[in-house]
Amino acid sequence: MQRLSVSFLSFEKEKGSGLVWFISLLALISVLIGTLVSASSQFLLARQVTDFSEQYVLSLKTLLNQNPSLTIETLSQRLSSQVASNYRFQNLSIKSVSLEKGRTVHAVACVTWRAPIVFVDGSREICEEAYAR
Repeated sequence: MQRLSVSFLSFEKEKGSGLVWFISLLALISVLIGTLVSASSQFLLARQVTDFSEQYVLSLKTLLNQNPSLTIETLSQRLSSQVASNYRFQNLSIKSVSLEKGRTVHAVACVTWRAPIVFVDGSREICEEAYAR
């Protein structure tokens, strides 16, 4: 009867390579999760800015209907000073406010988004516009 012997000497060179693969896979998964979290954060902030800008123009339109003798710029300054502290947006600014045809109020609101995860570096200015008749 012939004996088969299995030699583990050929596997000596491969020792520790599993740990390298595990660390590489863990780093890849971390980057993917960081990217997903950042994209979700940016999307949610954009939705919040959209909601804010729609509420802002509706408030401006209501104020304009109540005070037709005041200009849209004056009303916008008053409203901005009242609502700015109620929101936790970073660098919230109203880029433009205008009264268009048919007494339609148009406004553009912008905020600065920053990545919530340190190793996913990035920032972006998110602007949304809204109209109210």
